[in-house]
Amino acid sequence: MMLLLSILLLSPITTTAGHGDERALVDFRAKITNDYGVLTSWNSSTSYCSWEGVTCGRRRRVVALDLHYQGLTGTISPAIEYGEGLAVSTYGDVYSLSITLIEMFTGRSPTDDMFRDGLNLHYFAMAAHPDKVMEIADSRIWLRDEGNNRNATRDIARTKERLAAIIQLGVLCSKQSPKERLLISDAAVEMHNIRNTFLSAH
Repeated sequence: MMLLLSILLLSPITTTAGHGDERALVDFRAKITNDYGVLTSWNSSTSYCSWEGVTCGRRRRVVALDLHYQGLTGTISPAIEYGEGLAVSTYGDVYSLSITLIEMFTGRSPTDDMFRDGLNLHYFAMAAHPDKVMEIADSRIWLRDEGNNRNATRDIARTKERLAAIIQLGVLCSKQSPKERLLISDAAVEMHNIRNTFLSAH
């Protein structure tokens, strides 16, 4: 995704202070496809606390990453959120689920050129929900030859309703603050509800 982040807070890392943080940052950089020279300071010859955009707190723990409007392109690894060495967080899992859902139903990639100046998949989907979901949907999902289909209007209305439910789920699971996201168990229940509603209409 376009990494136009004001402040990306890092959750505490349970490994020895500093070591896990540095590994998480290195993993983060590895996901960047083009840093345009922004991350040249991110090398082993200097302390990671002095790297561009990195802020450390007590005991050299990374507390924030500020790469505001740097135009970096890549995907953020879950490691940057819950830290290498910590058991995989369901907050990270539900975020990954949400991005996959939005990608699948909009046909948009997080690295799409349209995502810049603070716009990302989450805000793209949120802005369209619920009234404009058909405008952002991948047309291959719902467009069909409707010339002789007497039920076309009804079918489109049903498709819009289900798509809105899916996009809403994606938005709820991709909020910036992990604790504001839907629980993974609740997300699973909602996915089953959407599926069952779809199947019952056929």
